[in-house]
Amino acid sequence: MRLKIGGTMKADNKTSNTVLIYLRRRLRAVLFGVLLVPSLHGEAVATGGIDDPEFQAALRLWLDDNEKDALPELARLTQRGNQAALFLLAMIDKTVELQGPWLGLLPREERSKLMRAPGGFSGLSWLNFQADSVFARTWLDVWRATSTVQSALDFSAIGEPRAARRSLLFLEARQGTGFAEVRDHPGYPDEMRYLVWRQWRFEGGHEKEISQELSKLPPGDGQREMMGQRIARAELENWLMTAPPARQLSTLCRSVCPGAPGSCAWAAFRALGGYSRMMSLGSPVASVVSDDDFVMSRRAHMTVIRAVVFAEQLNEFRIERIRALDACFADVVADEGQNF
Repeated sequence: MRLKIGGTMKADNKTSNTVLIYLRRRLRAVLFGVLLVPSLHGEAVATGGIDDPEFQAALRLWLDDNEKDALPELARLTQRGNQAALFLLAMIDKTVELQGPWLGLLPREERSKLMRAPGGFSGLSWLNFQADSVFARTWLDVWRATSTVQSALDFSAIGEPRAARRSLLFLEARQGTGFAEVRDHPGYPDEMRYLVWRQWRFEGGHEKEISQELSKLPPGDGQREMMGQRIARAELENWLMTAPPARQLSTLCRSVCPGAPGSCAWAAFRALGGYSRMMSLGSPVASVVSDDDFVMSRRAHMTVIRAVVFAEQLNEFRIERIRALDACFADVVADEGQNF
């Protein structure tokens, strides 16, 4: 980069400062490239047994929301050493919205025996026995509250977008930081940029950068609300029905409320608790079942509904609040709530 010679000292200092900032950014990018090469080329989740016909049959049952037949078979395959079954079973065990009424109503002892490895007071997650797996190790770090932003990059490197987003949400919940430092890393999820902007706002002096990045978003992008901006309902509905991050809501609503899917998606978004809660959805193990396949399944549809059911106490008052948003979606939530 060539500096222009001449002019006032003030202009020279300004130019020099610009160059210095540019060089610092380039150096940071180079350092990330050096330090994080292993993550960029991390191994995929070990999924031995994924092609086993018995596993595929159990997976289809689970995606069809048939827990009663699917989960005992996944547990049997896990105990036989099927890794694909193990990873899926472990994530179901740790994710309440992935659990339907059959599992939810099992006695605690039966549930632990079905879903977990022996050990401890109520069993151990099967991930404890996969020490060679980045997926297992990183999830254990998240659950033990020892994860960092690097955890999200590691998940991205092995093709696990939901895990990357969810690890960042866990980090934010315990007031972690470091989001801005990895904002330019290719493994950082675009749909979680609001965490960078919030850190910038806290640090101060970044209002221009925040404004520039927000200006690039569609008018209805949910990240705007995370930064305190108001979004017109029509714009939010349009974004929810067209944006890839909202596919789990839009496919659900096209299925259960085809007369007004946009209104249904808006109600689901509000009833979930907004953007960050929506970002926790997705395939529990993308290496076992891709997001594209998962979001089209009945299981994915029910996951959204159950996430709403479990978001706060479900009673007649809350159902009426949801009904004020969209009557069709309220009926869907009420029906599922009766199953628990």
